[in-house]
Amino acid sequence: MRRNWNRRRRNRRLLRTGILVTLVCVMVLFGWGIGYLARELQNSMGKGVYTVAVDAGHGGSDTGAVGVLQESDMTAETAELLTQLLAADPHFRPVATRTDYTATATPAERSTAANRAHPDLLLSIHGNSNGNSADTAGFECYPVTPGRREHDDSMRFAALLVGRMQEAGAAIRGTNGIRYAYYGENDQKTIVDSADDTKRSETTFTILERSRCPAVLAEQCFVTSAADVDAFGDDDGCARAAECYYLAICDYFGVTPHEADSTAASAASAAQ
Repeated sequence: MRRNWNRRRRNRRLLRTGILVTLVCVMVLFGWGIGYLARELQNSMGKGVYTVAVDAGHGGSDTGAVGVLQESDMTAETAELLTQLLAADPHFRPVATRTDYTATATPAERSTAANRAHPDLLLSIHGNSNGNSADTAGFECYPVTPGRREHDDSMRFAALLVGRMQEAGAAIRGTNGIRYAYYGENDQKTIVDSADDTKRSETTFTILERSRCPAVLAEQCFVTSAADVDAFGDDDGCARAAECYYLAICDYFGVTPHEADSTAASAASAAQ
């Protein structure tokens, strides 16, 4: 009889403990849910902290195009300056898509790194080239292609990038500086102007194809053009481009640019 009573008492204790643990879990989940909703509400009101993935194209053993300078050097410098500008602004949390700029990482690996941070926006920085002509110059960018979930917002960001670069004096390639890139059989690349909004089955750049947020790949300047490098590829040029990118990101989220002094901002202002 006493054994049964002890067993019932032990069962009651276990039951109470189980109920307590369940309540704690529910409270934790409820608190997390409230926090998540609050952050989403803040973001929707333009008062949140936005995560921006900054992707420096190429790097490590992958030099990218080589001309007046090496593409990977230009993308690394610009990405670092842009990251500094974003980090100085309380509206943003910048995240890099590689562990360091000398590390070799494939576009697929960089996409995975970006998605892991759940970014609100991604900018992939690249340089263009034309080995047949040193006169070819200008800025162009590639948003997520038509038919993809993030296309409309990517297009909006692309237009803002073009606008800021144009204000800084960049020549704009094509009709409006915005193009789409497609890869067909045997990785044959096709580039079309953004006026052609046909929904295609071909994939685009991997960094855009795998992105889970609005994303744009920017061709900052032609590394094979001395004039273009002087404007947007050397130290001052990278600072100028980083400033344009930062302002376009602010435009995209509808926030006022941060006025805190920084090396990149100062260099960009002095170069203009």
